[in-house]
Amino acid sequence: MRILLGTLMLILLAGCGGSKESADDPEATVDPLEGSSWQLLFVRKSAVPDGVTITAQFTEGRITGRAGCNRYFADYSFNEGVLEIGPVGTTKMMCPEEVMVWETEFVNSLESAVRYQFDGDRLLIIREDGEHLTFDPATPGT
Repeated sequence: MRILLGTLMLILLAGCGGSKESADDPEATVDPLEGSSWQLLFVRKSAVPDGVTITAQFTEGRITGRAGCNRYFADYSFNEGVLEIGPVGTTKMMCPEEVMVWETEFVNSLESAVRYQFDGDRLLIIREDGEHLTFDPATPGT
């Protein structure tokens, strides 16, 4: 009888232990981008010009913000170091050509994202070709 009770206790305790993935790998359940807001500084090595505002907010598996002229939105996910964004949808306003060029480059960069990393307090979204978008932290909703 004692052996049976001891075996049952071990089975119950093992079932209450939780998942190994979440206990050993905090990144498996914690999204470091969740709730963060960013303002784009550079596309590749080109500084975003004054008068062009490009932002990113990460909330509940969605990235949203201003793409220069239009608002944009997309789903995102990450797993084992891989970042997937897209497809990206946008509103359809027309703006000056120089703004639209930045917007197009930004949206294309998001859709070709393969990973991200933090560089100090900056966020880098790295594209398939190794080039990246560089963001500074921003106030949510900007």
